[in-house]
Amino acid sequence: MLNSNLTRKIKLYGTETIAKIKKELLNSRSSGRLLNSLNYEVKSIVEGISMDINAEDYFQYVDEGRSPGKMPNVNSIKSWCRIKGIPQSAAFPIAKNIGKFGIKPANLLADIGENKINTTEWEVSYYKDIIKYLEKNIKNLK
Repeated sequence: MLNSNLTRKIKLYGTETIAKIKKELLNSRSSGRLLNSLNYEVKSIVEGISMDINAEDYFQYVDEGRSPGKMPNVNSIKSWCRIKGIPQSAAFPIAKNIGKFGIKPANLLADIGENKINTTEWEVSYYKDIIKYLEKNIKNLK
C-alpha cells in the first residue's frame, strides 16, 4: 500500500500529540469527559494523508480561549460543576464571569503545528513508500 510508512509515521505523531494534550489537560481543571473524548483519525485524501484531532465541542474554547461578551451555556457549566464536585448553584456565577472576562487560551495545539514536525523523517517515510510502490509495479511490468 502506498503511504504505509508515512501512515505509520502520522499515527505515531497522532498518538504522541494526543498524549501531550492529555498531559496538559491533566494539569488544568479539565474534566475527564474532555480527556476521554480526545482521539485522532488518519484519513487518505486526494492531496495525500490527513490527521484530524477529535474532541468534545468545547475543546475549542479550552484551546483558543473565549473573548468576553456572551455567557456560555449554563447547562454546560452545570455539567462541568457536577463532574468537578462544585455546587451547581455556582454554574450561573461562573458562566456570568466567563461572559464578563472570557477565558484565557491554553494553546494546546500551538506546539503541534508544522513548525514542530521533523519534515526530514516524514520525507524519508514517504520516499520509502514510493520506492516500495515502484519496485512492486516494475516487477508487474516484466
